[in-house]
Amino acid sequence: MIGLLGHLFLQEYRFQFRSRLYFALLVLNSVLSLLVYRFASNALEQSSSFGSTWVANSYFEFLLIGELVLLLPLAIIESGSRAVRFSANEGLLEDLFLLPSGPLKPLMSIAFSLLLPSLIHMVMTPMFAFAFFSFAMDGSKIVLICASILASLPIFITLGIFASGILLRFGRGEGFIDHFCYVSSIFAGVYFPLAALPQHVQQAIQIGSPFAILLEHCRGLSVGQIGNWNGILILSSTGVMLLPLALWFFKRSCQRVRRGQWPHLSHT
Repeated sequence: MIGLLGHLFLQEYRFQFRSRLYFALLVLNSVLSLLVYRFASNALEQSSSFGSTWVANSYFEFLLIGELVLLLPLAIIESGSRAVRFSANEGLLEDLFLLPSGPLKPLMSIAFSLLLPSLIHMVMTPMFAFAFFSFAMDGSKIVLICASILASLPIFITLGIFASGILLRFGRGEGFIDHFCYVSSIFAGVYFPLAALPQHVQQAIQIGSPFAILLEHCRGLSVGQIGNWNGILILSSTGVMLLPLALWFFKRSCQRVRRGQWPHLSHT
């Protein structure tokens, strides 16, 4: 399994970076994102809007941490449906259903290999921020933030399995999943603090959104606060508890496909 995953990562690398131009575009994307964050930060901090509700030393740091913390969780959810789409486009999906162990493991391997661009961006962007944008953070805080992201991954992997099952069962839903991830990241507070929302909306998001729980925790860690480790534990345990339900839904979707009800995959 590890060998297969390594092979898929290598193939994805060769596919994504067939020439130096692809890598240059990825670098340009990281640099442009940081420039936009810097200009937005300078503009906001010159006004009186930047106050105690912003859990960060600057708006630049607020945006940067918001993007990096949610980058991997969002990519994991989207990779579930993308793996199904990729397999169908390459003519592999029917072959995966003929495997004795079923399509789950190879689809998960494909899904994780599709995370490669996000992982590279997740490493490259803070490197440029440290080197050229005067961004600074203690190594201990970085370790705690990375540990928090890893500890919360079970809930997002579970959601990714649900996403792949939805696409297999209904033949559509990829667009909805993408919009769900986009809207969830916005209301998690990537671009503005949750305190800017009405009180009842703020409370609902803080309780029900795994993205908001993770992001608020990591932002707290970045400014030296203890963070909400109980929330991270709840995310992890909830993901583990919901995993059997996600696997059951995925298997039910696979049974539907095996009965000859192959979905016509649309992009909606």
